Amino acid sequence: MLFISSVCGTQNEKLMTCVPQAMEEKIAQAIEQDEVLKKKHASVTSIKGVGLMAFAVVVAETDGFALINNQRQLASYAGYDIVENQSGKKVDRWQ
Repeated sequence: MLFISSVCGTQNEKLMTCVPQAMEEKIAQAIEQDEVLKKKHASVTSIKGVGLMAFAVVVAETDGFALINNQRQLASYAGYDIVENQSGKKVDRWQ
């Protein structure tokens, strides 16, 4: 809380806009200081629609991609592994 109050002041209205901005700045600083993260950031954010915060969340949740062993796992994590199953009596079932 000390960091937040020193950066944003004490008004609630300021906190609503200042805290996310302060977090983004700290995340950007951490990426700049780490060469491995900097390379991963450049690669991942080259994907349309993926920005700093999305990158930070994925890196945090996957332990810097250490928990991802292959492309298929990453696609599954991202929710892009939806397959349609139509055989015989089963129609329009999604897995």
